[in-house]
Amino acid sequence: MTWVKLDRYVELSGDTVDSVQSRRKVGKWLDGHQCKIVDGRLWINLRAIDEWIERWEDKGPSLAPLVALRPPAKNRLK
Repeated sequence: MTWVKLDRYVELSGDTVDSVQSRRKVGKWLDGHQCKIVDGRLWINLRAIDEWIERWEDKGPSLAPLVALRPPAKNRLK
């Protein structure tokens, strides 16, 4: 099964509805790829979410040294 309704995704993953909506709002999850609305219900693409998680794991740690080098917020240029 590739697509599940939001309620089932929350049950399977332990994720929250709020976190799913937040990812959609900020553009981390794209409608039509990781999720989509069908007949007024939000559906989640489990395969696309697995791919997103794999990419996150691949990219996340490699960015850690860059974040450590950033100056404190009060010293950054705007």
